[in-house]
Amino acid sequence: MAGALQGFCGFGYSLLAMPLLLLVMPAGTAVPMLCVTGIALNVVLLISTRKHLDLRGFTPMAIAGVLFTPAGVWLIREVPAESAKTAIGIGVAVISLAMLLKLRLGLRKTPAGLLAAGAVSGILNGFATFSGPPVVLLLSASGEGKDGIRSCLAAYFLLLGTIGALSYYTMGVLTPEAIPSIALALPFTVLGAVIGALLARRSGSEAFRRLSLVIMAVLGLLTAMV
Repeated sequence: MAGALQGFCGFGYSLLAMPLLLLVMPAGTAVPMLCVTGIALNVVLLISTRKHLDLRGFTPMAIAGVLFTPAGVWLIREVPAESAKTAIGIGVAVISLAMLLKLRLGLRKTPAGLLAAGAVSGILNGFATFSGPPVVLLLSASGEGKDGIRSCLAAYFLLLGTIGALSYYTMGVLTPEAIPSIALALPFTVLGAVIGALLARRSGSEAFRRLSLVIMAVLGLLTAMV
C-alpha cells in the first residue's frame, strides 16, 4: 500500500508504512528496512518519470540533505525505542496535517530555502526515513508540476536513501537480522510502486492524496499513543 501511494503521489512511503511497522517491530529495525526497500522503490519511480527530471538549482538541498543524514541516524541509534516510536508517531501526524493543509512554512526555492529544506530533510531521513515533507512543501510552493515533482522526489529520495543505508550500516543500525524482513518486503514494495505509477498516468485525483494524508495523520496519532 505504501509503495503504491508513493508511486502515485511521489511521496508517502515511509509516512504510511512506518506507523504500521512500529506496531510489530522497534524503530531501530523498521527505519533501516524502509530505507533499503525505499531505494528499490525510487529506482522504479525514477525510471518511470525520467523524462520530466530537472534538478537544476537543487544542488544546495542535495548537499545539505547528505550532510545532515548521519545526524538523524545517530539519533535513531541513541534515542530509546519507546521514545523514538512516540516521536515518529507525532511527527507523522504533524507532517501529514501540514501537507494536507498545504502549509508552506516559509519555504521558498532560494539558496537559503533549499539549504534549510535539505538540512531538515536529512535529519528526518536519518531518524525516520521521512526525507520527503520539507522537499514536497518547497516544490509545491515553487509551482512545480505533478510529473516534475514526482521525478525530482524520486531522484532526491534515491540519493538520500543510498546515503542513509550506508550510514545505517557503518553506524551499526542496519544489521544482518534485518535482511529477512527486507527480502520479504522488497518485491511487494516494488509491485506497489509500479501500480501507483500506472495509476498516476491515468489520474490526477486530489481526493486520493487528501484521503491518504488523513489516514497517515490518524496512523501517526495511534502510533504515538499505543
